[in-house]
Amino acid sequence: MTAFVNFPSSYTQSTVERAFRKYLPEVSITTDKPSDRVQIQYADYDLIEFDWLMQDSDNSIGSSYCFRKALTRKNYLHQTIEAYLAKIEHRLSVNAVDASEKANVELLRKAMPKCWTIDVAHSEDLDEVLMDELYDLNQAMNDESDSWFILKPAMADRANGIRLFNSEETLREIFEEFDSDSEDEDEDEGEEDEESTAVSTSQLRHFVIQEYISNPLLIDPTGGKDTFNKFHLRVYVLCVGSIKVYMPTSILALFASQTYKQPDEDQSLLSHLTNSCLQGSNMDRNTFVKSLEELEGCYTATGEQITPQQIEGWLDSASKVIGQAVKGAVESGSVHFQPIPNAFEIYGVDLLVTETNEVKLLEFNGCPDFGQTGDRLAWIVDNVVDASFEKGILELLGKNNISNTVKTIKCLDYEFKRAEDGEAPRAPAPAQAPAQAQAPAAQQQKPRTQQKPRTQQKGAKDSAKDESLPSERAPRGERGAKRSRGAKTPGNPGGQRKGRQFDRQSQTGRTDSNKQKAAWGGEDGQKELATEEAAKKDAEAAETAPGTPAEPKEPEETTKTLDEYLAERASKKLDIGAPEVRKANEGTEGVSGVQLLRDSQEEHYFVAPKAQPKEPKAKSQKSSKVTIEIDGQFAKPESERRPRNTNGRGPSRGRGRGGAAGRGRSGRQGGPQRKENAGANVNLNDEKAFPTLA
Repeated sequence: MTAFVNFPSSYTQSTVERAFRKYLPEVSITTDKPSDRVQIQYADYDLIEFDWLMQDSDNSIGSSYCFRKALTRKNYLHQTIEAYLAKIEHRLSVNAVDASEKANVELLRKAMPKCWTIDVAHSEDLDEVLMDELYDLNQAMNDESDSWFILKPAMADRANGIRLFNSEETLREIFEEFDSDSEDEDEDEGEEDEESTAVSTSQLRHFVIQEYISNPLLIDPTGGKDTFNKFHLRVYVLCVGSIKVYMPTSILALFASQTYKQPDEDQSLLSHLTNSCLQGSNMDRNTFVKSLEELEGCYTATGEQITPQQIEGWLDSASKVIGQAVKGAVESGSVHFQPIPNAFEIYGVDLLVTETNEVKLLEFNGCPDFGQTGDRLAWIVDNVVDASFEKGILELLGKNNISNTVKTIKCLDYEFKRAEDGEAPRAPAPAQAPAQAQAPAAQQQKPRTQQKPRTQQKGAKDSAKDESLPSERAPRGERGAKRSRGAKTPGNPGGQRKGRQFDRQSQTGRTDSNKQKAAWGGEDGQKELATEEAAKKDAEAAETAPGTPAEPKEPEETTKTLDEYLAERASKKLDIGAPEVRKANEGTEGVSGVQLLRDSQEEHYFVAPKAQPKEPKAKSQKSSKVTIEIDGQFAKPESERRPRNTNGRGPSRGRGRGGAAGRGRSGRQGGPQRKENAGANVNLNDEKAFPTLA
């Protein structure tokens, strides 16, 4: 048997190789990626050949699931848990969840901080997001100025891109910072700033915004009572097959390197973020990285010491919250989380403890970095890897491990079946409610027509209700318990009503309207029964009544052979005799003549003649305008003035209207014309001297 073991961190590589020598010494280990199929792949997620796991599930084991981003991505985790809580709420309303599981679901509900998911590629997209996905957040920032929120990239790790803000202006500045880093990425590609935690929005466009938990439990990691720091628990969780979840009790407590203070715009993130990668390599790991057992006896900000009972309560709450979160991923996020029976995986789950000892779920981390644990607490990582062999590899190989050296808490034992041919995965049916005792004879089901009318409206009471009769219409989720409608069957031993127990929409408290009740027989249920009985009696009386004519019998079918049919047809053709002619008045004996008269009141029947098509009227022609041409001629009157300056010197040289001398208006120079004009007289008898109308 061969095992492929390869991790980027030498810390993890050496730990896994040690576990193979401890539990499976006969297995040969190779660090080079094999070209042929191997039986065990215990390697980083990107180096695993998942085709081998899917094709040969009986002879191949892998250290990771192929589809598990419903847990490892922050935005998918929030959406998965939110969908699971909505689904489980309906089961709670119909009493389909056990009391113990109901308490665990309530723990998960309280463990999830209020969260928003957004998709922002550039800072310009923030305007639309604030009016849509972040509308509630925007209102909260405007109404409550003292509320703080934390921004996290959905796919980033090592505290990259995590920011605190309390206003819209601060949020815009954060994304503008990310945009500027995106623009300078090409220019400073070869230079890396170890202290910078900015991210590029163009590459990491999915973000989550969580309500900042303002009441964390503060502990003095130095063992004194002076400086109190924020911390979170790093719980390593082992998922095996499909699916069992184990939580080793070897847990880390990671502290912030600076004393905790309330959030401030100018304050460093080192007092609020407990990620060990953010604290830097100069952090004192002996002081700020501890095991859970080392917290016993430490003082809190309230002056109290951590007790073993308090730690046990954290472990119990953590195991229940983690188990419900993984179950929610299986049931509500089955597209993005699909456990397979021949694989296992280790997750690093971050939990925050509050002043009231409540456990808050922050995130799931795939392929956790064991190197941040340090050499002092290397035994914690050894226990986690040993648990992966004792509860994972050896169980999948079918080998019985006698010595279980690692203490674990079982968080979930769930059977997940993969879908066949594209069918959606289905979760097993919930446990059936305990069967109730059979109802007494007085409460047995009666015919529908004999049942008591239903309530007229929601919440109505019937003062005359008989306690021995079936109760009024109960909420749909309680019908099976209050009304014995169903028969006893192997799958329904209590005779409970089947049907809408797990309806997607709650029917609790719904009652029938007046229209619905009328459809069931009106206010008096006896009317429908009386009508049916009367109709039945009428039918029986009609059948037994004397003189009822018998039903006519159907004529019998006659069959002929082909030869008989042809012979009969030929005989008919031969009978061609002429028919007998009827004689005059034959068959008219006893028939007297009848005179037909028209009724005077009979309506006259008039058939209108067929209408002749009308000829189209000729269009009237418009009278045209008549134009008369007039050639008016006027005779020139004789001048009544004397010529001026006549003294025998010739004609006048004035400027008269008709004068010949000078430049008159119509005259021209020339002697003959002037003489003619001067001596012209009008002849009244001459018609040509007057104008005509011709």
